[in-house]
Amino acid sequence: DKVESASIIKLAVNFFFSAQVKAAVDAMKVILGQDPELKKFAFDVFRTLPITSSPIAGILTLIEKEQFSPSFPINLVYKDLKYFEELSQHMEAATQVTNVFAMGINAGLGEENIHSIWKL
Repeated sequence: DKVESASIIKLAVNFFFSAQVKAAVDAMKVILGQDPELKKFAFDVFRTLPITSSPIAGILTLIEKEQFSPSFPINLVYKDLKYFEELSQHMEAATQVTNVFAMGINAGLGEENIHSIWKL
């Protein structure tokens, strides 16, 4: 039915966004791990890439400014990811992304915004 279909799409969209957040965090950590002096330049470049969506550009700005107030808390992200992981029959990417957000909860970041995985 339409409600179930909408729920499945919502879970898939949240997985897609969460995976992008994880990828952005991972990329920035690798860059800054090599050269912390690149921080401003790296954030500016990643925000303006044609492949960077507006929501991910916003997430990068929040990370750079160290603002982690919740609008999509990790607890809720994780709940949706667990459902999606089950629907995907534990697809590797779904499991990897879900595990990162589980680590966020275990680290006490559950009430913080999705990009707080930066603190891991």
